[in-house]
Amino acid sequence: MLDGSLVTLILFGLFGYLFYLYLTWNYKYWWKRGVNGPKPKVISGTFPSMFSADKNIVSDMCNANKNFKETENFVGMYTFRQPQLLILNPSSIKEVLVEKFDSFHDNDISKNVDKEVDEVLSQSPFFSQGDLWKNSRKTIEPAFQRDTVKNSYQSVLEVCGRLVNFLEKKSQYPPINGINTKDFVLRFTSEIISHVIYGSEAGDFEKEEASEFHNLATYPFARSLFTNLYFLIPKSLRYRKIPFLPESTVEFLNKHIQSSIQNRKGNKDKKDFLDFLIKLEGLSSSQISSHAITFMIDGFETTATTIAHTLLLIARNPECQERLRSEIDAKVEADGHLSFENLNDLPYLDMCINESLRIFPPLLYSTKVCTKDCQLVNKNDQPVLVPAGCGVVIPTYTIHHDEEYYSDPEEFKPERFSETKLKSLSDQGVFLPFGLGPRKCLGVQYANAQVKAVIVEIVRHFNVKMNANTRTDNQIDGISYVASLEGGIWLDFEAIKKSA
Repeated sequence: MLDGSLVTLILFGLFGYLFYLYLTWNYKYWWKRGVNGPKPKVISGTFPSMFSADKNIVSDMCNANKNFKETENFVGMYTFRQPQLLILNPSSIKEVLVEKFDSFHDNDISKNVDKEVDEVLSQSPFFSQGDLWKNSRKTIEPAFQRDTVKNSYQSVLEVCGRLVNFLEKKSQYPPINGINTKDFVLRFTSEIISHVIYGSEAGDFEKEEASEFHNLATYPFARSLFTNLYFLIPKSLRYRKIPFLPESTVEFLNKHIQSSIQNRKGNKDKKDFLDFLIKLEGLSSSQISSHAITFMIDGFETTATTIAHTLLLIARNPECQERLRSEIDAKVEADGHLSFENLNDLPYLDMCINESLRIFPPLLYSTKVCTKDCQLVNKNDQPVLVPAGCGVVIPTYTIHHDEEYYSDPEEFKPERFSETKLKSLSDQGVFLPFGLGPRKCLGVQYANAQVKAVIVEIVRHFNVKMNANTRTDNQIDGISYVASLEGGIWLDFEAIKKSA
């Protein structure tokens, strides 16, 4: 008879072998369908950078693009053991996002946002699916039109004024290692959201420590456990439902949203985003909260990222900064500010922001889910059936850094984005900071107004300079889901003395 230790060893070995089979049995999924791609590795699949703090996952996408773009429109990839299709050809990207939108109309993550544990989030336009998404977007679309954005511009200018005061105090005794630019820009977006949604000040410019609102908005997602379980054992989320937003965040935001609604009753018409939601007929309390929280999620981190990296790039390129300052100064009116119309008549500022969005797109990639079986054609004219439920990855960062579409892609060249060139690049499907098609980011106009306003005020009042604490290349932080320069953005802000 076998002794106990040998039996244990055999069972342990058998368990290990079965677990290995579980992890790898799906790795022939794309091979069986005639789709090429990188060879997957146990556990990490085709994204080994997921387990490295040195390289971001987009480096794996860039490698796949380099190795396969000449022969493939798309390649088969695996996140852990989950098969996904990585789209490499801009024409195929347009096909997924625009021409065959009916087959790819949902964001992949939305299928695992459960209504029971994420009641508020499941109703938001980003996470909702199908007809619910269509109705939700249609409902709030007018809130992001030009007139509504213009009505909020004065509030944005007020917050910009407090930001300038904050930087002026900092610049009197500048820290040797520079000012943490991402931090103060996050304070700005925190104040904007608090002002527009809650009608109050978060207080982030009046104290050193961040406000409670700022802290909650900075880390809103219970992301690591949710994401790892989803990709490693997708079916596990059917049995152990995990909220995408921590309960404490939802409770905090709900409480303040409802308080703000009560405070506005009978008060003067504010004509901002929350005011628009309140006046909509048929919206429940949870729906109002859902849209307000979506406003926070969509605009907090991504807007701050765009502002911070634009400031970084003009600090690296002082001649561009000086040209931008001249353009801005020519538009300043008698009251010392730019009108909303003049804010939107700064072509060189537009070029600088768009080039920043190209180099550091806030969302490094996006993932759609195939909602009904759909056929895509590869470069060898071989049709491939993409089954319903399959994830399809759009590698925004990879396309933006491809030398085929942008010469010297790591260089800051705002002139790439003159008005005519911008349209051409968008039409080609090679400029994707906000996506394409019917599900393109809804808040683009609102975000642009914030980004422009704060950059205008900073450039008017300060010379923005590089600090030795900031790296000089464009290496992306290894663990970030949004574009974030490795090591952070530390800049010096030298107050400009105004002539009497």
